[in-house]
Amino acid sequence: MNKIQKPKLDLHGTIELEGSKSILQRLILISLFLKDELRVTNWSSSNDVTEMSKAVGVESTEKDVLLSVSCLQDTIHIDESATALRFLVTYASLNEGKKTSITMGKRLAKRPHDILFDLLRKLGAAIDVIDCRIDIVGSKPTLKSIDVPANVSSQYISALLLCAPLFENGLTFKLIPPIVSKNYIELTIALMTTFGITVSYEENVITIPPKSNYKDINNFTCEADLSSAIYPLCVGLFSEKGIGVTPISNHTKQPDFVFWKLLSDAGADIKLHYREDSEEAVLISKLTDYDGFTFDAMRAPDLVPALALLALFADTESMITNVDYLKNKESNRVVGIVNNFKLLGADIEYNDSTLTIQPLSDNPNSVTLDTQNDHRLAMVFYIITLMFPQVSINERDSIGKSYPHFIDDIANLK
Repeated sequence: MNKIQKPKLDLHGTIELEGSKSILQRLILISLFLKDELRVTNWSSSNDVTEMSKAVGVESTEKDVLLSVSCLQDTIHIDESATALRFLVTYASLNEGKKTSITMGKRLAKRPHDILFDLLRKLGAAIDVIDCRIDIVGSKPTLKSIDVPANVSSQYISALLLCAPLFENGLTFKLIPPIVSKNYIELTIALMTTFGITVSYEENVITIPPKSNYKDINNFTCEADLSSAIYPLCVGLFSEKGIGVTPISNHTKQPDFVFWKLLSDAGADIKLHYREDSEEAVLISKLTDYDGFTFDAMRAPDLVPALALLALFADTESMITNVDYLKNKESNRVVGIVNNFKLLGADIEYNDSTLTIQPLSDNPNSVTLDTQNDHRLAMVFYIITLMFPQVSINERDSIGKSYPHFIDDIANLK
């Protein structure tokens, strides 16, 4: 199949990214167990972090935030952040006698939460769900072992892990495979270790020791959000001078770091440049040809929309496997990718939980892409509008969920 000439964008520069949403949301939950204040550098203005921080009484748009000794509010509203909802429901459910009412957005209410709620009920919590409201009466957990289905979301496991101090007798998780986003579980454990809790993770069994407690540390610098980094890096692969994102930690545990390794192996010009006498680096991508690739979405499902975009301009066919887990994200991302790519004229097939994408063979017609109010689809489709001015998207507001400065950051590139 003939492919079109790769679009070239006259954009160049370096983008300073805010802190990782995944790390900061975990940190907010940990802060509920600390005895002293914790100063956090490189905060995030994303809706996901803002919604969760408000639930513990923290409201700030500054780069440095002081997490004071606080408690979970009795009445909470979570708009569309599944992570915030699942983390806070778990904390509320495991605190004996605590009564909490949590309301949520209509789209979030339709996403799967029953596995977590059932687990928490087994641990003793009373949880009533009425439309978009969850009423909780917490209970002190007494079970020492529990089987956890791991094929829908790793957030259930992370939520329980982060509440380790509430399991006074310890707890053993037996994960029922397949395990989605295993690297996010490892990210959770790494952060818990930083705050003094040792967790054993062997094969499909995770063990929290009895009487686990977090230790206080004075300051925490949050590394850049690699889930956000992938979108400027996608733009960079169509830039002759290149686009960089910083700061990238040399020791990052963020799952989306696999993005640059995958594309580098496919021949893309995307490289880490370490700063002198520093553990930080700039990750830079430049215009280049690259081969088609195969990617297992179970490793890092949030990468799929961006990788699907790049597959349109690869030299050969690309395949993304195990994509059925994307049907229960902010939208049904499988449907969103397939339908909108077909509008562009792309040759894309979905069979047996696999997306097969051929290089784009012709310039798209004038079409409007439907983001489904999904922040990751919106950013990918926005990049397409930069390449093809005849293409538009139906909304941009959803981008604020994870990367509110994305469009401005791209606009500020020279």
